[in-house]
Amino acid sequence: MEPGALEHLAGVRETLGLGPHVLLVADVNTYEAAGRNCEKLLRAGGCSPSVSLFATTKRIVPDEAAREKIFHDLRPETDFLAAVGSGTINDLVRYVGFKTGKPFLSVPTAPSMDGYTSVVSPLITRGFKRTYHAAAPVAVYADLNILKEAPAPLIAAGFGDLLGKLTARADWILSHIVNGEYYCEHVAGLVKQAVTTCIANRCGLVLRDEKAVRALIEGLLLTGLAMLWVNASRPASGAEHLLAHFWEMKGLLRGEFKLLHGAAVGVGAWLAGRIYQLVFAMDFQKLDLEQLSAAAPTRDRWETTMQRVYGSLFADVRAENKDRKFTREERLAELKKLVETEDRWRRSVREFFPDAGEIRNFLHAAGAPAVPAELGVSPEEVREGIRYAKECRRRYTVLKAAELLGRVEEIAESF
Repeated sequence: MEPGALEHLAGVRETLGLGPHVLLVADVNTYEAAGRNCEKLLRAGGCSPSVSLFATTKRIVPDEAAREKIFHDLRPETDFLAAVGSGTINDLVRYVGFKTGKPFLSVPTAPSMDGYTSVVSPLITRGFKRTYHAAAPVAVYADLNILKEAPAPLIAAGFGDLLGKLTARADWILSHIVNGEYYCEHVAGLVKQAVTTCIANRCGLVLRDEKAVRALIEGLLLTGLAMLWVNASRPASGAEHLLAHFWEMKGLLRGEFKLLHGAAVGVGAWLAGRIYQLVFAMDFQKLDLEQLSAAAPTRDRWETTMQRVYGSLFADVRAENKDRKFTREERLAELKKLVETEDRWRRSVREFFPDAGEIRNFLHAAGAPAVPAELGVSPEEVREGIRYAKECRRRYTVLKAAELLGRVEEIAESF
């Protein structure tokens, strides 16, 4: 990670002990930004590169067709892959590398997301966005000369994705205290420090300042390593990601794929921050737990609602929620765990969590959208997300807590 880092590609065979045959994966934009030079440097280092080029300047949908293209372009003699691009290219290549057992190099062309060093790939199958096991890269070549020239919306999206680690950490702590979910203070602390450093340099991102871009890509790479260390996306993904996934999938159902994931995560972080504030404002001593547990939807009513909201994605949603509790006794037990641990998780989250106003100001300073209208998400989509985004993943977040507390409708209607 330095200016001119790409030059090290000429020594990959010697440094990493890789065979000569490499499949370089890029799209039209990323090939011009770095791919052409990568191909030249790999040849200079004794490699025989071939190119799997997505011949489009539009955003690639990481669906079945995109994955099949890379599988098709692989040759029997291919020794390793090189992902030249940002989020989608890297997610596709890490999945293909995992499935074929072939190592891959990552060459980021924008500091736009946290998945460069992760072991999971968020991909779309039959319109549903789910997370798949994937491979970490054997090396990353993050050239600051290239990264600081990335399109401004991609730099801003990276900041949004990194800022989302604040709400992800809050949700991780919440689930740890309420449910006993595994939590690593060391990993969470490293991610927090990376976010803090990036926030301190946020204004430099608009100016493409090298120090600010370095802080951003370093934070994104470290977050990916955090996921690698705990073998899960928990350190990086909470309610803010569920909201982003929900909006993206609803867009796909309409035939649209226009939201930058990191930008949606940033707005989701602001929204999750607002939800935490509203939950914190509640008086838990006045709750009627028996009444709340009795008011929960039955399985039939829940499935009818999910069919209406998710349409053709309903089967995936039902599978993702196979462990959801529906009986009055089960819901009461969940609610009691949340209420009985209130003091602990409220205190732990408040120790580090900025209010929603600060999150909005951080995003604006970095040139990123902060509220749904700036992202192009309608008030109705916001309300739908608050009500139903939690069904995207089997993950305990503040959205689940708000549902158990019977405040989802009240919170949704406040936006």
